[in-house]
Amino acid sequence: MLPVIARSWAPTWGPAPWELPIGRQGSLLGLGGNSLKTARPSPLQLVLRILDQELRKGCPDKAVVGGVDRFLAQWLRSLGESSEWHPLLNKLNEARLLPVSYGEMTPAQRKVWIGRFMAEVQSAVSGGVPGQPASPSAPPSPKRLGHRKAETDQETTIEAPVQVIPEVGPSIARSLALAGIGTVGDLLYFFPRRHVPVTTVSRLTPGVEEGVVGTVWGVNVVRLGEKRMGSTEAAVGDETGNIRVLWFNQPFVARSLKKGARILVTGRLELFQGRRQLQATDYSVLEENVPAELKPGFLLPVYPWVRRAEARGGQRVYLPPRLVRRLVRRAIELGLSRLEDFLPLPIREGRSLMALPEAVRDMHYPADPSHREAARHRLAFDELLTVQLVLQRRRLQWREGARAIPIKADYRLLESFLQSLPFTLTKAQRRALADILKDMEGEVPMARLLQGEVGSGKTVVATAAMLVVAATGRQAALMAPTEILAEQHFLSVTRLLMGLARPLQEGYIQAIYLEQYPRPIMLGLLLGSMPKRAKEDLRERAAAGGVDLMVGTHALIQEEVALPRLALAVVDEQQRFGVMQRKGLREKGGQPHVLVMSATPIPRSLALTLYRDLDLSTINELPPGRQPIKTRWVAPYQREAAYRFVREQVSKGHQGFVVCPLIEESEVLQTRAAQEEHRRLSQEVFPDLRVGLLHGRMSLKEKEAVMESFRRGEVDLLVSTPVVEVGIDVPRATVMMVEGADRFGLSQLHQLRGRVGRGSSQGYCMLLADDPSEEAKERLQILEQLSDGFAVAEADLKLRGPGDLLGNRQSGLPMLKVANLQDLPLAEVAREEVLKLLGRDPGLALPEHRLLARLVEAYLKGVVAPVEIS
Repeated sequence: MLPVIARSWAPTWGPAPWELPIGRQGSLLGLGGNSLKTARPSPLQLVLRILDQELRKGCPDKAVVGGVDRFLAQWLRSLGESSEWHPLLNKLNEARLLPVSYGEMTPAQRKVWIGRFMAEVQSAVSGGVPGQPASPSAPPSPKRLGHRKAETDQETTIEAPVQVIPEVGPSIARSLALAGIGTVGDLLYFFPRRHVPVTTVSRLTPGVEEGVVGTVWGVNVVRLGEKRMGSTEAAVGDETGNIRVLWFNQPFVARSLKKGARILVTGRLELFQGRRQLQATDYSVLEENVPAELKPGFLLPVYPWVRRAEARGGQRVYLPPRLVRRLVRRAIELGLSRLEDFLPLPIREGRSLMALPEAVRDMHYPADPSHREAARHRLAFDELLTVQLVLQRRRLQWREGARAIPIKADYRLLESFLQSLPFTLTKAQRRALADILKDMEGEVPMARLLQGEVGSGKTVVATAAMLVVAATGRQAALMAPTEILAEQHFLSVTRLLMGLARPLQEGYIQAIYLEQYPRPIMLGLLLGSMPKRAKEDLRERAAAGGVDLMVGTHALIQEEVALPRLALAVVDEQQRFGVMQRKGLREKGGQPHVLVMSATPIPRSLALTLYRDLDLSTINELPPGRQPIKTRWVAPYQREAAYRFVREQVSKGHQGFVVCPLIEESEVLQTRAAQEEHRRLSQEVFPDLRVGLLHGRMSLKEKEAVMESFRRGEVDLLVSTPVVEVGIDVPRATVMMVEGADRFGLSQLHQLRGRVGRGSSQGYCMLLADDPSEEAKERLQILEQLSDGFAVAEADLKLRGPGDLLGNRQSGLPMLKVANLQDLPLAEVAREEVLKLLGRDPGLALPEHRLLARLVEAYLKGVVAPVEIS
């Protein structure tokens, strides 16, 4: 999502009279009638003033000297001295808003926290918290609402919190915050998923969601179906005819419908026992005078579901769609006139693009489908142009910054390492390694992306590069997004280096003795979950230069971890790792060379357009003798046949994996599932086989012991959680069963099946899914049909879109919420404009580029963070 910038521009249409909001009066922050601008602000007013300033600046943690955390600590001490504030503090603690580590949050997380904090305070105010008057108990009348609108229009900016909308109370604000909506600008960019056309009763099309405006002639609660579920039925008609409207399992709707009322109802036309009926999806009760725009052909926006912060009866519930529509409409009334178009006029006119306010308006309320497509085209161009600008500026900053340390490779040592390996590097691996070594020889810091097929050998290439760096007396670091992946890399690097000399094990530190090097190479593993004493020991060694190769997670970029001689930073899994974390790792050693590894292939269409800040090396060749993995989706009734096939493979001297379902909510539940499956398989299904167990909650030594037993052939079948996704290389493993395969993504399933078939024998992967959704079925069928990782990546791109693959909250790039796969050619157009723009004005210093420069700098500094909307 792109941030919005204020300007003076008048919308061409007014408020929606059929969706007048109802709610309580309030000041700019929704705190009754009190102004925050008092001579002696109360503690409550003071904290809200600071947080309001922080929100308006984009949440950079600079609204107060010393940062928000320091201010909050002092504020809490002052409140704690008086018992009258204890109810408020208890309320904030119960809501888990305090204590808070504001400085460690991303800007997007800060925005959501501020929104929730303000909502809780507003709730406390309405209950009579000290220092503030209670809010009015009765909602204002429509006349007062109209007066309030005029006041708000004068005061509101797009950075204002959503609480400036009178209908947004504490509960709604918390719900919006869960969807990443904290400001009026966020609502402006909360675009509809689709539009429903309004038509007449006589022109309703079977099976198509449409809307009609009509009069309620009668309403009843009826009981339908075998379970006799209470439902609402109504007779609704317009000048072209009448129709039965049904709200299945929603008897409460009858209470809000009165005979003679005018309503807007959306739904799908069905035939039931020969009669036409409309299966309702949503409705709104209209004012007496139906607005002229609500006529056949009007496109009614349908927004993404927004989950309520408070679950009811333990179930997820959502804000009514008509409420979300009202809130967005109100945000348009308040904020659209303050949008300022950051796109330079020559680009806008040269590419025939809409003005920004017009595009935002038409994304919500287009005159016709062509207007909406033109608006979508403009906003997609904005996203892609901003991505290209950020990438190009990042590349320039990287290359024009501090000089890197040139690394001259000791090729005798390198060849000694390569000769010690139990395999020979492919031509593609040697080509990638040569690219990396050549980059590191110069003073310009390397910024290279290393990608390749699963099993193509990216880790050994990265290990060789790190070894070259360590042999010059410098340090290298490898950082993974999770502790499990970091452990796997540590074990993989250790095994790769064991061919040179037997390592001396010291817990999380290993000493590798090389024949060509006068002292041991020290390899360390640093994890956030390690014992405090072990972490302190590693930090001391690293700071003194006593660790040459450091493997870890984000714990590596914490301030207390010093790597004074860092010359190479290897970052694994670009998609899961944030730009601020990569930046923090760079800062450990001034300006090290950076190598980014992608766990799965990146579609060429994405790599050429959205990875322009990195040079690209591709390992497009598998080791000799590798065969494509044969993959099958196994139905529940075929489970016994799958077990027989596993037994057949083991009888031939092969080994296998059983991967337990992915349980994202809890590693504990995932571990229990693996333990139970291990018990069942070892006792009931394969009592005669040697069945091992591997899961994420084991210690590092326990995992290594299990994997060594598996590698030596002492275990026939390994039951595991998805911990085997990366770094496992057992040539005799030929078969894998993935339970609950519908819970995994395409790339993760492709990663998993890459653990088998690594020898000369054929590999097999069986995907078990008892009741997959239609989307999951499509994923499973793709894996059956495609074995090439690049083809799988392209299919994944089509399924998920570029936004999901790239634009995560910490990527440092705008979310691709509007642009889709079909817009990727537009990225090349955006890149052409960016190159021309930077060619004329490299620093974006011209007055006409002021807003664009501000936008790009916000992303480069991490002040602006994209918001994921569920």
